[in-house]
Amino acid sequence: MFRGWLQPLLSRVMRLPVAIGGIAIAFAALHMLAGARDPLGLINLTLGGLLFGVLAARGGGIAGAFAAHFAWNAIEQLGLGLDPNPGFGSFGALIDLDLVGAVRWGGSDDGLNASWAMTIALCALLVPMLLQRSGKFGAGSASPTAHDVLSPSPHRPT
Repeated sequence: MFRGWLQPLLSRVMRLPVAIGGIAIAFAALHMLAGARDPLGLINLTLGGLLFGVLAARGGGIAGAFAAHFAWNAIEQLGLGLDPNPGFGSFGALIDLDLVGAVRWGGSDDGLNASWAMTIALCALLVPMLLQRSGKFGAGSASPTAHDVLSPSPHRPT
């Protein structure tokens, strides 16, 4: 819904970076309605929303954003048992890693989702993506518009 419908819709009436930011905030707000309350967790949800939005814009669809979100949830919950922390969810986990220690480094009920470790990891992914220019929009060319990013690529089947 966020990257497949709302982001393209908003990007038609405003600049793409503003649309991605607005959708990222809406993504965090939805998680807040579902129970997320920790301020650092909400920042991380917003950063995750930005990451998913950039992936969708760069890929011209929701496949990259969907894959990244699915992979994170599957690894966190089913693979490593990091959510909930401590314990594991109703589907179980391959390994149950319970994070302990300082709250801001993952040792809380929110685990990695409300930790500085997550903030650093998301920034490490986002900053290079935001600084990198693709070959199509290299040095000296204009930034991509919503139409450029969201229109089908001649190299990609529609």
